Amino acid sequence: MSIKKITVNVIVICAFFQSSTLGQTKCGSILGWGTQVVGANLDTGFIAIATGGGHSLGLNQDGSIVTWGYNYHGQCNIPPPNRGFTAIAAGDGYSLGLNQDGSIVAWGHNGSGQCGIPSPNTGFIAIAAGEDHSLGLKQDGSIVAWGGNPYDPWHVCDIPSPNSDFIAIATGGEHSLGLKQNGSIVAWGHNESGQCDIPSPNTGFIAIAAGGAHSLGLKQDGSIVAWGNNYYSQCSIPSPNSGFMAIAAGGYRGHGDQSLGLYTSSSSILLAEMSLYGSIPGVTVVFSNSMDTSFFDLETDLLSFTGPDGDVQVVGYTWTNDRTLQIQAHVWPLGDYTLVFSSDILTKDGREIDADFDRIPGEEVDDQSVLSLRLTGPTIVAHRVESIPPVDNICFEFDRDMSIESFDPADDLIVFEGPDGICNLNDFAWLNAHTLELRANMSGVGTYHLSLSPDIIDLYGNPLDQDGDLTAGEPEEDTYTAHFQVFGPMDNNPCNKRRSPAGTYESWSRCKQYRRPL
Repeated sequence: MSIKKITVNVIVICAFFQSSTLGQTKCGSILGWGTQVVGANLDTGFIAIATGGGHSLGLNQDGSIVTWGYNYHGQCNIPPPNRGFTAIAAGDGYSLGLNQDGSIVAWGHNGSGQCGIPSPNTGFIAIAAGEDHSLGLKQDGSIVAWGGNPYDPWHVCDIPSPNSDFIAIATGGEHSLGLKQNGSIVAWGHNESGQCDIPSPNTGFIAIAAGGAHSLGLKQDGSIVAWGNNYYSQCSIPSPNSGFMAIAAGGYRGHGDQSLGLYTSSSSILLAEMSLYGSIPGVTVVFSNSMDTSFFDLETDLLSFTGPDGDVQVVGYTWTNDRTLQIQAHVWPLGDYTLVFSSDILTKDGREIDADFDRIPGEEVDDQSVLSLRLTGPTIVAHRVESIPPVDNICFEFDRDMSIESFDPADDLIVFEGPDGICNLNDFAWLNAHTLELRANMSGVGTYHLSLSPDIIDLYGNPLDQDGDLTAGEPEEDTYTAHFQVFGPMDNNPCNKRRSPAGTYESWSRCKQYRRPL
């Protein structure tokens, strides 16, 4: 499954440390200025950006990450497999990526333990990277912190009590912010410039950002509040202080600090993707603003929905929240699909769609939202395995629900070899409809090779399409091959390294939760 083209309006921006700044355009391309914007294709397809201490990250629509800039500490060497990411963060010489399964991947400089994610590495929904400390926000609203100078007097990793009800996090040079469900902000860490002294009234905030020694808060009314170091006027918000939808802050301990605010004139469609989990497929559409769901009428607001066989039959629709619309439809067979939405869809505050970003919303033709998507066959997006004995299983993650009866190890396990020759499969189990676990004794130290047939099918009878060319089930092109290495207990322990030997898989999978919850 892949997205061919979508209409994008940036709401994810990040600036941090030293001499570089990034901006994301309405078509998903990245504009950068400063000292280190080189070495990457930044033309299109990005949905999030982050800058660190001399390096930058871009998150693609397909869940992969692109990096560029300084690489002295390996901060641009993304561990394989570079897929399935939903969020990114960049610190001073290190990087973080949040996986769709709720685990965090870290790489780069680890001198203060900023890449040493505490166990259990699961259940995260947001990440933030500071100078030498990191934060992860859990599904239960608690914050996990790691790294930081253990001898600092401001205890940047000590989360104030009660550690609950948080909905957003931000890290500065040596301070951190947490946004509570009630719209208040909690600040802790270094406070030499007042970056932790939140102005009164501490209410009504919807977003936060932290720079080297200053902080920002975005209010519900679209205004920005700034406090802390103002030597470079980073806390002097230009007039008119209204209409903002996103904020970002950067800098290094109060040197070269900057602030960013993103204006919006109206709403647009931020993201669209095929929804293939469950029995009824369809399309998920994410808007950049909260929408008036009661005003939405699918018959008049969805102007057309076409696929390889012509008009697509729509079964129904559901708003999962006021920004996310799920359309249930028979999106088969494989191929290219196009949706056209009217410009008359309204935000909660009564604004129409401004798809062409000319600040003239509601234009009948120019503000129609045209979404082009490609539906490919199912793919295996990742395999996960422990890499220090005892090793007795390997998990495969599919991009959608599969027909579990279609897997027959006698036919579909083509190759399973290790350092001692052929490996015998003991058992297998589907942990859920999109996670297959194979169980075998892999006690030998060395490299293992495993190949799965493309004949495993999804709920609609489509075999694997690993190369995404719409010709599913090709014997060679669509076979999934996994290579991984098992280490001895004291030999090349990957937990003590930030990079593993070239071509091996274990550096990413060794220290992360590899079983997806049922």
